[in-house]
Amino acid sequence: MRLKHLSVIVVAGILLACTGTPKETTRPAEAQPHSFGIYLVAFTADKPWGPATLGELATLPLAKEPVLSAADILSYGFARHRMFVKREALPHLPQPSVWGAPFVVMADGQRVYLGAFGTMLSSSSTAVPTILVDFREFTNSLTIDRAYPAPGFAAGPDPRSDHRIRMALAGLKKLK
Repeated sequence: MRLKHLSVIVVAGILLACTGTPKETTRPAEAQPHSFGIYLVAFTADKPWGPATLGELATLPLAKEPVLSAADILSYGFARHRMFVKREALPHLPQPSVWGAPFVVMADGQRVYLGAFGTMLSSSSTAVPTILVDFREFTNSLTIDRAYPAPGFAAGPDPRSDHRIRMALAGLKKLK
């Protein structure tokens, strides 16, 4: 009888040892988090420049950190390309020369388009999307205009409406 009880205990112990604690089930890979950033081009803008003089978008040298990131953006209105940013982000914007300060918009790690920070004091036109920084002390609203000084100075299709930007901003819950 003792042998029978001992056998039952041994078998029960083996079964418990085999099952052990449940193994962690493999989860499907998490989706990559969305990202958005505006990076300054590592370039001295003390002379006229343009997309042709800077080179290919894919090879432009960029600053290591974005001048504006998704964490800085409170909301982005896609229809007018107006974003509301945290006040503490505004001092990080460059003080561009009359030629502007080139930047690259990145969405989900991809370079989407070339743009420029500009000033209304400039008489130089810009064919790329432009963010005027003149009123940053008074408002936390920034608009990415089609070109400077007017949309007619732009060339080609409007890159601001690229689907990658919309997807990244929607994933970040920044679109309004």
